[in-house]
Amino acid sequence: MSHVRGKSVIQSRFVRNDAEEIHKLRSRIYNRDVRKRPARYQDSRTESRAVACPCCNKRSNNCSADFSDVEPFFKKRRFDACAKEVYNSQLLCAADTRDGSRFIKEVRENAGEWPWDWTWGTCSIVRYFNNPELTDIFRTRGVISEFNVPKWSKMEKIIAARYAAGQTVFGGYYDAPVMTAFSMNGGKNWRGVKRMSSSKRDVLASRLIWNCRPKKELASYAESPSREAFANVYKSFIAATKRSVKSAMGPYQVKCTLDPMVIGGWFKQGHLSCWPEKCPGYKKGYKTFFPGMPYKHRLKALYFFHKQMKQKIPKLNFAESISHMCWGARRKKGVLNDSLDSLRKKCYLLSPM
Repeated sequence: MSHVRGKSVIQSRFVRNDAEEIHKLRSRIYNRDVRKRPARYQDSRTESRAVACPCCNKRSNNCSADFSDVEPFFKKRRFDACAKEVYNSQLLCAADTRDGSRFIKEVRENAGEWPWDWTWGTCSIVRYFNNPELTDIFRTRGVISEFNVPKWSKMEKIIAARYAAGQTVFGGYYDAPVMTAFSMNGGKNWRGVKRMSSSKRDVLASRLIWNCRPKKELASYAESPSREAFANVYKSFIAATKRSVKSAMGPYQVKCTLDPMVIGGWFKQGHLSCWPEKCPGYKKGYKTFFPGMPYKHRLKALYFFHKQMKQKIPKLNFAESISHMCWGARRKKGVLNDSLDSLRKKCYLLSPM
């Protein structure tokens, strides 16, 4: 120890005495604390990053999909800006939205307990109206009860009362899927609905869509899950609705039906061999991220978008990733800040932007 002007100075290689060195050390510690990653949040709503890719049913590091058709059209800068907005936003996936959070949570928690055909039918009705307030009324009044066919007469009375009171029946962000015609015998003898009341029309559409649920295909998938089995479920439902209703069931409503069961883990990521790529919400996404791309590559573009998003936010699954293709415009308009306080993004992003 030595003395300088009455002050002792410790001479040791373990103690820094130089002011500049001390400042550098303090800055280094401060910056390290600032850059410190948040604690990892175990998000039970999504699967791990090790799940199979929807494009090829292989893990991401062994992905064998060929994206040479869509990659030349991909705008990387636009995507990076989108991914940054997603990272900094409150709304990360459909499980955070007002119209899907509670129901998607129930579907996830009851996987393996609810029957497949009943769950599919319930998803089609709940997401057809896209109105959580109306869903709660259906549940509390026994219109929708576990394992039972919905009580259509009660549903019609509730909907008629809402129309009479000027209350909303349909929610969602697109025009209400109003049925224009229906057939009771498999696409023959179509009947119009002009003389039918709005409540009868909506309930009849719900009933026909409920009857279109692919029972055999769902049972086959539950017994032996595969990409082919999922494709059979998807194609059977599409074909049945086309034979029964017009205008009431489109790609957007099919996507809404699939979302709870996909996000809830009923259908595995590697089995999503098809998807309603014609959903109107994706159209702006194609123009933004894949301008000039031919229509025939739309499904492959969704797979590629998910692959890129998964590199930024590994916890997002396929349905959650591609939602941001159509949420970008809504986020810029300021109409996407509808996440619930209890389900806001916590700390489950694994790498900072």
